[in-house]
Amino acid sequence: MTYPFSRTRHSIRIGIAVLVLCLLVTGCADNVDPLGVSPGPEAESPIPPTLPRAHSVTIESVGGELRYHEEASLRAVVKDVQGRVIPDHPVAWNSDQVSAVSVSSSGVVRGEGVGSARITARAGEVEAAANFTVPGRLMSLRFDRPGFLSVMDLNHDIECAATCERTVPLGATLRLSAEPPVGVPPVRWSAPCPAGTAAECVLEVRDDLVLTITVNPPPAPTGFAQAVAVGDGFSGFACAISARNEVHCWGANTMGELGQGRFGPFSSRPIRLPIEQQFHSVTAGSSHACALTVTGAAYCWGGQWDLPLGTGHPLGRSTPRRILGNAHFIQIDAGYDHTCGVTGAGGLYCWGRNQAGQLGDDSSWDRTGPQRVASDVSFAQVSAGDRSTCAVSTRGELYCWGDNTFGQLGTGDLSASRHPRRSASSRRYLEVAVGKNTACALRTDGVVECWGNEQHGALGLASFGNRSITQPTPIRGGHRFVSLTVGSSPHACGITSTGSPLCWGTNFDGALGNGSMHSAAEPQPVAGGHRLVAIHAGRHVSCGINEGGELLCWGRPADGVLGQDVLTNAPAPMRLQGLPRAEQVLTGPWGWQCAILQGSGDLQCWGGWGPLVHKNERWRPSLQIPAMAQVTLGNNHLCGIHRQDGELRCYGHAERGALGHGMTQGWVGSEGVRVRLDEPIAQVKAGQHYTCALTEDGRVFCWGANEHGQLGDGTFIDRPLPGPVSHGSLRFIHLEVGEDRACAISSAQELWCWGGGIRAPIGDGGRAARTRPVQVAKGMKVQAVALGGGAHSCLVNEAGQAYCWGASWRGQLGSSVRGDQLLPIRVPLQESLTSLMLAGSFSCGLTKQGRLICWGENLSGQLGTGSFSESEAPTPVTGNHRFVSVSAGWRHICATDEPGTVFCWGDNSNGLLGVEVPLHPVRVSTGFRSRPGGAE
Repeated sequence: MTYPFSRTRHSIRIGIAVLVLCLLVTGCADNVDPLGVSPGPEAESPIPPTLPRAHSVTIESVGGELRYHEEASLRAVVKDVQGRVIPDHPVAWNSDQVSAVSVSSSGVVRGEGVGSARITARAGEVEAAANFTVPGRLMSLRFDRPGFLSVMDLNHDIECAATCERTVPLGATLRLSAEPPVGVPPVRWSAPCPAGTAAECVLEVRDDLVLTITVNPPPAPTGFAQAVAVGDGFSGFACAISARNEVHCWGANTMGELGQGRFGPFSSRPIRLPIEQQFHSVTAGSSHACALTVTGAAYCWGGQWDLPLGTGHPLGRSTPRRILGNAHFIQIDAGYDHTCGVTGAGGLYCWGRNQAGQLGDDSSWDRTGPQRVASDVSFAQVSAGDRSTCAVSTRGELYCWGDNTFGQLGTGDLSASRHPRRSASSRRYLEVAVGKNTACALRTDGVVECWGNEQHGALGLASFGNRSITQPTPIRGGHRFVSLTVGSSPHACGITSTGSPLCWGTNFDGALGNGSMHSAAEPQPVAGGHRLVAIHAGRHVSCGINEGGELLCWGRPADGVLGQDVLTNAPAPMRLQGLPRAEQVLTGPWGWQCAILQGSGDLQCWGGWGPLVHKNERWRPSLQIPAMAQVTLGNNHLCGIHRQDGELRCYGHAERGALGHGMTQGWVGSEGVRVRLDEPIAQVKAGQHYTCALTEDGRVFCWGANEHGQLGDGTFIDRPLPGPVSHGSLRFIHLEVGEDRACAISSAQELWCWGGGIRAPIGDGGRAARTRPVQVAKGMKVQAVALGGGAHSCLVNEAGQAYCWGASWRGQLGSSVRGDQLLPIRVPLQESLTSLMLAGSFSCGLTKQGRLICWGENLSGQLGTGSFSESEAPTPVTGNHRFVSVSAGWRHICATDEPGTVFCWGDNSNGLLGVEVPLHPVRVSTGFRSRPGGAE
């Protein structure tokens, strides 16, 4: 909008008049524009009113120490001659040594470098001073164990990036990097460091700069072990680093865990990894292992099936392969089926399975090569668990990601995350260790905090509850630790500042090493008074290294993981000592077994786990039931017919209605529950979570789980009470039950089966699950059938010939043919059989003369041939035994002879073979320890 010129001229005249008036009256000409416009940004500030003269000034601080880059705000108080505070009096701040401590115009001091400075505050003619010092950075160099050196910043400064704490091989060059150098720093060693005999020395760095330190103590004896790692899988294996920087592994080899280029059998003696590299650390997952070379290259092996090892291939490898990329790692950790590593620059990479987001890359895709974690945080240490991962940043902060069902991320909630989330704790940490549903971390003050699922006392909080603890909580006992490990049992162990190993949590396998099999909700000493320099917890086993470099292990003696000095799997029949004579022996599918004693019919059970049957150090029974005429073992339940009243009773876990009393959960102990059927029972058979009974008039009733149609009632619906199998007018004379399928022989000697499906074909030529009985092997008269817990089945016809079908990948069908067989194929036997027993991936048949012939998988010596070699051809069991009762477990067999003596062979997990399970550390003969006179 425009205005007439006359109005503008009138406005100018008014402005001049106002200006003259201001000059005469108030002196405001400095604040008013001649045209009446407010002063612009370049105008000077008004002169403040006159302040009283400053008589004194004080600083509300006496000074003290500042860490490097630490800041503090100072306040100066100015007073007049009458002692009254003069507010807003200007103060000038100054430092006489800004390279040590600087100060801003507002009084904020900051540590800039090692040294001292006098900070002054001046108000007019008076001033006050405070002295501040930035001390030297102290680096502790500790010889943790033979061959290794640990370096830690004692001030816990946050500016040292990825180099605050590092473990390196002795003799290597350690680079400590920090801020750009200021001046020439003096370096002082506390005598006698770095002498070879010193246990610890302190290095004082007088400024922050790049400093290279080379430590050359005498080499450790060649017999020492430097590091140990224990697998987290069901089968036990472990690996260790020798003083020559070689990797040696022992135990299970089903998935190529030993890295020897082949799968199975196990080895109870450590075997050197066939690769010409120098390694300084090793880690183990469920079925794979990885190791770092002294140059930071990562090699992985194992995981036979479809576990990506970071090599770019979707499958596992039985020989070590270097992972993709050129990253140089300073630390690596293998979880159940994924692996993560930290680089020297603080980068964090993960690979493997990612179904719960445990790789932290904001996806759920499995990775065949290292993938950068979705975070710009600089990390110093990482721990990979089951389906979750945690890491400690170079600032000591705790981050976790992945599954959070039990609060195992420690974020204060139960929300899962596919990228790193900061812990609910503001504490500073040195390291973190993650198990299956639990995790623990070591604070900078030596206190251990745990979180996640509290079951079995795994969190060390003096409680055996089943709560979810969602944020780090200090464990009980007031101990101070220097190292920490968490197994997937779940249990945890740590080494205190005095070298004493303490463990807590689940102890069904003796993995706590405290001399018992009782779980502990607080840290308990490992038996034997050992002083350890390293410790690692797996699933059922824990191992450590003592001050002499010896390997010590304790827990379940499966697959030779406790070494040759401990009886593990037996490849030939071994008589159970102390067990009374038995008329029948029974084997459960997952690690427990029972015997019915001669005469009394009393049932005694051993091995296994849980409230019904639990592992103990000898064969001694943990469950005894009097006067049983017939018994069958399921996954976590058993059923049997009592001699006195003929009643059918079931015991154990009621999961999915397996006990037949109408309930679908809860445990039933030695009192049992009665299964109500209106007709007398001839046979009872238990599957994984279901049970079937054959009545004396030939009808079959089933109850429990039914996802495969194994109840035979035309549906896939679970049933907690007995119901009839839909088989029309058929009448049966024999019943057999497998993990997810059942078969019965009719009065006409026809074989009818139901259940099964893609994993375990029913034998009628198809792969579909059958919810009602269908005839198998039409035109053949059948006298015996066996299903077992695996994915194959067998029958014996009236001529004593054996036919098998189903999975055949380990020779369990007695033939070189591979691939699932949907119809029965004949087993090439020279002798006639009367019965069969199957389990896992092997088969056995009993001849009329009582000889036992077996074929198939033999990783645990379950074929009883005196070796661990697999056999497609049926081979007699070693010895001149005449067996009358035989029962097969997943990888072991027990049998009774005519006098009633019990023999067992194969897998010894959970004390199945009735021999002592070590409840304290036992030495593992490594083969790379030095011997007297220097011989090896």
